[in-house]
Amino acid sequence: MNQIKSFEHEMFGELPVIVVDDVEWFGATEGAKALSFGNPYDALKNHVEEDDLAVHEVIDRLGRKQHKKFISESGLYSLIIGAAKQGNNQQIKQRAKVFKKWVTSDVLPTIRKTGGYVQENRAIDFVNSWLPQLDDNSKQAVASTLEQNRYLVTENKKLVTTIESQKPKVLFAEALEISENSILVKDLATLLKQNGVDTGQNRLFKWMREEGYLLKRSSYYNKPSQKSMEQGLFEFGTRVITHNDGSTSNRYTPYVTGKGQIYFMNKFIDRRGVI
Repeated sequence: MNQIKSFEHEMFGELPVIVVDDVEWFGATEGAKALSFGNPYDALKNHVEEDDLAVHEVIDRLGRKQHKKFISESGLYSLIIGAAKQGNNQQIKQRAKVFKKWVTSDVLPTIRKTGGYVQENRAIDFVNSWLPQLDDNSKQAVASTLEQNRYLVTENKKLVTTIESQKPKVLFAEALEISENSILVKDLATLLKQNGVDTGQNRLFKWMREEGYLLKRSSYYNKPSQKSMEQGLFEFGTRVITHNDGSTSNRYTPYVTGKGQIYFMNKFIDRRGVI
């Protein structure tokens, strides 16, 4: 059974997170609302891949069992991309950048180092919520320890940054660095469908692999090929998956550029066939 950890931000409110097999999953509806999507259901449907969505059984703060929808880190980045593309609203774009910075610079590093998250100067609230059975003296002792731990984490941040920079560079899906006119393969499938081409996301992915636009090998699965990258048809995001045995592997998410969209639309629009 998964215990929910709650993360709070003055701008975004509360974001629930669970950790399953050392992988973080974020509250889907809360993430969409934090990014100013008017309809969270449509936002998840339009911007997040199916395998980045999951329903997990959790225990809330009151000890109740619930089935709740969560999105992976990659799915959260896809939502951020979608928020940044909402017209020319600079306020929403800036909100998306601030949200991404909060998640990547504060929430994730803290949970990966300590297994939990305590907002600054809110340790006693955290203890009251999660350890209500303790007496007042014990609560104060735990809260003091948590505050000290947060202080030490902050003081060591520069050192950690230096150490991390010396490791091989790991490319996560830097959501807001993907060109604003790039779209997911499933969005391209929707465009083709609307223009008379009988296809879907899975069939289009399969066709792209068979035709050499995306790679088939397991370690590079769905990564754009060198040729398609040189043609300017794709961009891609990368994230690292940590397995139970401690090993890691990369997972690639291809994005079809504006040039790629025109290329594939022209390639299929005349034939109006089936992919």
